[in-house]
Amino acid sequence: MSLRWRISLYFALLIIILFLIIFLIIREENIKNFKNLLEKEAKSAAKSLAVGSKDFLLEERIPDLVKLCYEIKGKEEKEEIVYSFIIDHKNFIKGSFKEDFVGKNIYEFGNLLKDTNLLYEGELVFNRVADIIYMDKIIGKAIVGVSSKNLNIFLENMQKRMFLVFIILLLIGFLGIFLTGTYIAHPVSKIIKAIEKIGRGDFDI
Repeated sequence: MSLRWRISLYFALLIIILFLIIFLIIREENIKNFKNLLEKEAKSAAKSLAVGSKDFLLEERIPDLVKLCYEIKGKEEKEEIVYSFIIDHKNFIKGSFKEDFVGKNIYEFGNLLKDTNLLYEGELVFNRVADIIYMDKIIGKAIVGVSSKNLNIFLENMQKRMFLVFIILLLIGFLGIFLTGTYIAHPVSKIIKAIEKIGRGDFDI
């Protein structure tokens, strides 16, 4: 392999390594920011559900609580909401996105009583909880789970865009490096040939 090609390939390899490092840093930062956004949305939805359900929970208006949980997606315009629950102070479900769950203990569905990220039916969900307060007393909790599906879509789209940018930069960079390599390699080749002649005893060079 000629010196020109070796120089070009070394620089191309350097560009690939630098790009991968930059890509990984940007990817991790975007994941962090998007996760924070989804977590805030889940917390906001839980607080909204807690405020709206207070009077219904006090009056044990189960149909209204069920309706409130069922409609929370439309009300908050958050189609990524996976589940929503309203429980009383004894942890029994008084409102749910599915009417069949009413009357059951919330622990039957896992430990949903804390802010955490968990697997629900095989999907990563951002689970957020808000206290339902009346007269400075906690009378229940509102629980909302937001899907990570949008995060996965976001990452997939970002990776496609980054890959396209990478290919374009690599082609441009390789062309520039090849030309630079040619510029560098030509005088170096002359020096190497001169040294070879000196080695053969031709000191006129």
